[in-house]
Amino acid sequence: MLFFIGLSFNCPVYYVAGNHEAWTSGYEALKERLVAAGVTVLENEAVTLERDGAKICLFGVEDPDRAEGGYMTLEDALTAQNAKDKKEKER
Repeated sequence: MLFFIGLSFNCPVYYVAGNHEAWTSGYEALKERLVAAGVTVLENEAVTLERDGAKICLFGVEDPDRAEGGYMTLEDALTAQNAKDKKEKER
């Protein structure tokens, strides 16, 4: 965790669980520790990062077999992020 703490002081750090982490009994504790270390955990959400005019979107889409309150497909996440980006440009 010290690595993530140090890294998060210098730049934004994002985490997206894979299917193995999400199915372990310790995932919630891991997520809490990551958040406490300054890491943004993406679950059914996305973030657009921009630098020098180049953009990349990071998507955290929950495994539909694990989702308790519904889940997003990648297409849903992309549509939502495009709408969010468009709204920010209009400001």
